[in-house]
Amino acid sequence: MRDQEVTHSANDVRIVTLDTLSQRHVDIVEDMFHGDGTCTLANMEVACFASERCNCASPKGTGARTMALAAHNTHVAMRGDDVIAFATVMPMARCDFLQMATLPQNGTFVSNLCVHTTRRSNGFGGMLLRHLMQTYATRGGEGVYVSIRTPDTTAPPQVATHMRKRSQELVALYQHMSFRVVETTPRFHVMHCRPP
Repeated sequence: MRDQEVTHSANDVRIVTLDTLSQRHVDIVEDMFHGDGTCTLANMEVACFASERCNCASPKGTGARTMALAAHNTHVAMRGDDVIAFATVMPMARCDFLQMATLPQNGTFVSNLCVHTTRRSNGFGGMLLRHLMQTYATRGGEGVYVSIRTPDTTAPPQVATHMRKRSQELVALYQHMSFRVVETTPRFHVMHCRPP
């Protein structure tokens, strides 16, 4: 079910789905996700998921563009003509890739939460996550889940170090928003926040 456009007037931010945006804006979202496609430290610092895509024994790059596959489930925070942040939602029952001992059949999974590198540390990621929590927390009855990718044992040292620091920061950020770790799997810390 697609949400209508939502405006957060205090910040002049509107939240829309990716499939309603122009190709130029979709390209910006893709660039935020992958960056320049390399596994360099510089790209991992600015692209939200370059480190996850490079987290393997022989990283070659961040892979093909993928956000279009979840365009109707990806929510984008916009201020004027600028893309500020985005995140994707899906039913928790479809998240077998998390490899949890018991996969919850209810609840909503929020993935790919990303804030543009020039807008970080301004509360936009938290604002978008709170919007999604309010929108989806009660739909599945079990609240909202997020995951934080951990470093692979085979990842190159530079990638593993970056991933380790990133995962610690993200766990602390989500804990600040009342999420708690419910399971650590071979690849993820899975965190959960119950409906208010």
